[in-house]
Amino acid sequence: MFDYSRINHVLYPSGTGGKFLINCLSLNDNAVLQCSELAQRQINSDFNVNDKINYIHDQLEIARQTGKWTDLFLGDVQLTGMGNDCYVKSYPEFVKRKLNRSVLQDCISNKLHFFTVAHDFLLLEGQRKYWTNGKLIVFKNYHNFLNCRFHKAKMLQVLDQWNQCKGADWGDMPVSLSAYNSLPKIVYDELIDSYAFLNKELRIYLEDKEFLDDLWSIYLKDLGKTDNFFEFDVDYAYSNSDNFYKTYTKICNYLVLPAADQSTITQYFNMWEETINLLAEKNRNDRL
Repeated sequence: MFDYSRINHVLYPSGTGGKFLINCLSLNDNAVLQCSELAQRQINSDFNVNDKINYIHDQLEIARQTGKWTDLFLGDVQLTGMGNDCYVKSYPEFVKRKLNRSVLQDCISNKLHFFTVAHDFLLLEGQRKYWTNGKLIVFKNYHNFLNCRFHKAKMLQVLDQWNQCKGADWGDMPVSLSAYNSLPKIVYDELIDSYAFLNKELRIYLEDKEFLDDLWSIYLKDLGKTDNFFEFDVDYAYSNSDNFYKTYTKICNYLVLPAADQSTITQYFNMWEETINLLAEKNRNDRL
C-alpha cells in the first residue's frame, strides 16, 4: 500500500469533463499530466508549464481536424501502464508492480501531485485500498452536460434506431424519463403501435440511466458521512469560464496546488468547449 498525500482521486461519470479538470490542475510545476513520458520529462526539467499548454493546444487541434476525441492521449493507462479496472479485477501483486514503476516512484520522490480517475464508487474503493492517503474530488449535477455530448455507446445505439424510425414530427430523442413521459401523444402512440422494439430499448435505456444516476446520489450522500472531499458542481462550473475559474482556484486551494492565471485557463476552457461541442455536433449529424 502507498501512503502518499499527493495522489488525487477524481470521481466522475465518463464523459462529464473530468479529464479537462485534471489537465487544468496539472498546469503548474507541482503536478504532472497523466502521461508517463511527459511526467518523466518534467522530472528531468525538460517539460515546463508552457510545454504542457502547447501540448494540450496541439492535441485539441488534432481532435478538431480528425473529428475524434482521444482524451488528448492522457489518462491513467498512459501514466500507470494499466487500466483502472485492474484495481478491482487483477491480482494485488500485479497492481503493486505497476504502481511501483519508476516514473510514479520518481513523482513520489519529487513530491509531485498526480491524478487517478474513477468512474464509479466501487472503483474508487478499490483504488483507495492501494492509495490510502489521497484527496478526493467528486462530480455532481452532471446530467445536463452529459446529455449534450451523446457519447455513450448505448445512447448512440438507441439514437441510431430513433433517427431511422422517427417521423417528421418526432423531434429529438428524449434523454431522460421525464422527457420520454412528456412526448406528444401522437409520437408516443406511434412508438407503441409501430416501433415497439424501439420503445422498449429506449425505455430500458432511460430507466437504467435514471437508476444509476439515483445510485450515484445515494453513494455520494453516504460518502459524505465518512469522508471529506471537494464536490465539483458541473452545472455551475462548466456554464462559463468565469465560474469554472472560481471553482478551479478553490480546488487548487483544497489540493494545495498553485493556480494558473485566469487567461491561461480561460483560453483552454474556450478551446475545449469549442472542440467538444464541434465533435458532439458532428456525432449527431453523422447519425441523421
